[in-house]
Amino acid sequence: MIKKVTGIEIGEDSIKVVALAQSGRQITVSRFAEYPLNGEEPCQVLAKLVKEEIINNKVVYTGLPLDQVILRETSLPFSDRKRIDRTLMHSLSDSMPFLVNDAVYTYQLMVTADKQTKVISFLTHREKLETFRQIFSEGGLGVRAISVDSVSMAKVLGSLSGGESSYISLHLDLNRTSISIVEDKKVLYARKLNTKVNDILIALAKELSVSEGEAGKILFSGVDKEQSSYDLEKATKIVKTRLDQLIREVELSLKSFGLGPEKEYNIITSGEGAGVKGLLEYVQAGTGCRITSAELDDSLEIDNTINKDELTKKGMVALGYALMGIDGATINFIKGELPLFASPLFKSFYGQRKLLAVATAIVLILYTVSLLVDVNFQKKRYLGLKDQITSIFKLTLPDARVISGKEEALLNAALNTLDEKASVLSGGTNVKVVDILREITRAAPENVSFNITRMRIGKDGIRITGETANYDGVEKIKQNLKRVSLFSSVDVGGAKTSKLQNIVEFQLNIKMTR
Repeated sequence: MIKKVTGIEIGEDSIKVVALAQSGRQITVSRFAEYPLNGEEPCQVLAKLVKEEIINNKVVYTGLPLDQVILRETSLPFSDRKRIDRTLMHSLSDSMPFLVNDAVYTYQLMVTADKQTKVISFLTHREKLETFRQIFSEGGLGVRAISVDSVSMAKVLGSLSGGESSYISLHLDLNRTSISIVEDKKVLYARKLNTKVNDILIALAKELSVSEGEAGKILFSGVDKEQSSYDLEKATKIVKTRLDQLIREVELSLKSFGLGPEKEYNIITSGEGAGVKGLLEYVQAGTGCRITSAELDDSLEIDNTINKDELTKKGMVALGYALMGIDGATINFIKGELPLFASPLFKSFYGQRKLLAVATAIVLILYTVSLLVDVNFQKKRYLGLKDQITSIFKLTLPDARVISGKEEALLNAALNTLDEKASVLSGGTNVKVVDILREITRAAPENVSFNITRMRIGKDGIRITGETANYDGVEKIKQNLKRVSLFSSVDVGGAKTSKLQNIVEFQLNIKMTR
């Protein structure tokens, strides 16, 4: 399947267009042209080119002009992308000349000596980016990626080469290997290569029957030859074979652009992870930019039907964008919002409403956490109370069988039974023992002394056994108790003189009022 890509460069006085067609690994320049603005807006010129079908591929790749981009260089002691994102978010916010909410950025990683990662960041204002995109949308074009112009990128890479104007940049990490060729501070060539570090790890792990993690340790950290059980000779051969493939890819890339030993190029190596440093040094030493044995592979070339010198002079920036579309963009502002402000929640608000959304989300999270904590606490409290009920049940009813979940009901039933036994309820009266005792005490005659030796309270009434001085006292007690509203009747069940003492023993039978 043929892939068509259009790279567009918007200049001060003209628009340059390069159209590429890729079939397999062959890349052909199918169109190059420069169109003057002549005082018109860029979007008007683009609309004409689309209407006249001069631009027939409506998905384009482009880049922001240098004067709309801010460059920042940061050195970090790690290369993990997530950590870099978090670190850049804070470090860039301290130095950018606009609010962090309005910032859009993208970056390129460069691993340097002593395990230091150099990060080249490209920042722009969100409004500038949207204005730039609007030029293309009004012209009827969709923008797949927005990079920085290749002159800017050449300057950045050149700063790592000590100010060289012509050099090669080779970037190597686990899942991506890319090469850029810069001549006279212009990016002539940029593409992904097939050989990746991950390929080496997979091949090494397979041959040595180890995990990829263990293969990584062997590759990056090395092992003790005397104590190792691995076939290190085989491991070395595997790694060398893969790296030689990478070297050949680099050589073919150079050859396809007509570059050879007649020019001295400085190779700048970069990559993610300190472990790739040795691999990069191997590749650098293996190429040396001197093509000695590699033959030109016709399947890897850019078609030369257009005068390359003229193309280099006029349209290499646009060509760089088109190549970026074929190989995938590493520098892309469209995917470059700061991580904190890249979520759909933030994109749906503007200005202060973004902060309000964050605050609302935080409150909801805290409220949810609070509910979960409270539910957990209540659950523990419930289980604790349940254990206490079971313990009380066993102490109160030691002979009863414990039925899980029924302890409270069984205790209530037992308490009701006891209450019935201790109550004088007859037809539903709520009179308690203390009420009866209080009324009997109040009804006692003032001039009669008596002792209650026994009192029985049951459903059938109250039976009182007592002692007093004479029979007249028994009668007075009876008459006073009959006046109590709680009692419906009071009868003397018996009265007799004690044989041991000069007292009268009596018994009163009392019925409760219904």
